[in-house]
Amino acid sequence: MLTLTALYGAACTALLVGLAVRVSLARLRRAENDVVRLVARVHANAAENVPIFLILFAVAELNGAAAWALHGLGVGFLVARVLHAVGLSRSAGRSVPRFVGISLNWTLIAALAAYGAWLALTPAAGA
Repeated sequence: MLTLTALYGAACTALLVGLAVRVSLARLRRAENDVVRLVARVHANAAENVPIFLILFAVAELNGAAAWALHGLGVGFLVARVLHAVGLSRSAGRSVPRFVGISLNWTLIAALAAYGAWLALTPAAGA
């Protein structure tokens, strides 16, 4: 069973839907093109990163990853995505939340990939 993948998949979906609603609302308000592009980019960036994270997460869970490790990765990823969305929503330029969010995002995806590979190469590790 992929209980934790379902949990974090639902949380990531809620975030994606919330970001998509912001795009729709900006279009309905006939916001300036720059505003629409910015909120659309925030959504698109999440849509680009969430699937790979969830695939790696599911593979790690199937290979016996420790629940505490998966919770840490899942919570960290959600925090990263929120930070990135907040930072990028405030400005298309540089911001601390955007930098921290995307850095944490990439770090967690890389860590999850490495953890999944380690689990696959050392079957006793997940036991």
